[in-house]
Amino acid sequence: MHSSALLVALVCFPALGALVLAALPRLERGAAVGIGAGIALVELVGVALLAVGYQPNGAVYQDASTKVLAAPFGLTWQVGVDGIAVLLIALTAIVVPLAILGAPERH
Repeated sequence: MHSSALLVALVCFPALGALVLAALPRLERGAAVGIGAGIALVELVGVALLAVGYQPNGAVYQDASTKVLAAPFGLTWQVGVDGIAVLLIALTAIVVPLAILGAPERH
């Protein structure tokens, strides 16, 4: 997978997973936690690939992707990562599965 496609997938995959979970409101808690944890772990693998491919001495924004969505309105989609963004994305990708799997059930 090309690196810019990987970054777009890392943005869209959790949103898609949230839509799937929202579409299944009667899902049992254990199944919902399993699906959420699976999505978070796949995201963690993707972020690990992104972090390994990051070059600290490279361009300011790496893995950049730009798509024009509606030219007459000036609407574009632009994503890219710099050094601090890679660290924050990695931190989030580590914390989310831990929070999903480690949160106690509340009644």
